[in-house]
Amino acid sequence: MRRILLTVATAALALGVLAGPVDARPAGAGQGGKPAGIACQQAGIGVLRSLGAVPAAAQGTLDYKPFVGPDGIRLGPIAEYLGLSDAEIKALEDAEEIFLPFSLVLETHRNVPAAYAWCD
Repeated sequence: MRRILLTVATAALALGVLAGPVDARPAGAGQGGKPAGIACQQAGIGVLRSLGAVPAAAQGTLDYKPFVGPDGIRLGPIAEYLGLSDAEIKALEDAEEIFLPFSLVLETHRNVPAAYAWCD
């Protein structure tokens, strides 16, 4: 059994060497070889950390309304990503408070980096 595994490993290594160098960066890689959405998500977590708001965000009790605007959270790209109607977008813009599940915040950072000024 050990000989079979060694043979398979040797063959795989030989194929890798014969195939030549491979770009180790993932598709869609952004800064530092990370996918752009992951870099954006990490930037967003950094913003939350700097504000001491990670616990509130994780619990869904952080009001995101103060962060909405061209220099913060841009609702347009998020609304488009979520497929919101014009009425839903208007209601969101007019809301006094905006509470979002943390999973959605993370998802939109990964998939809609244009919605966040700190990801530009």
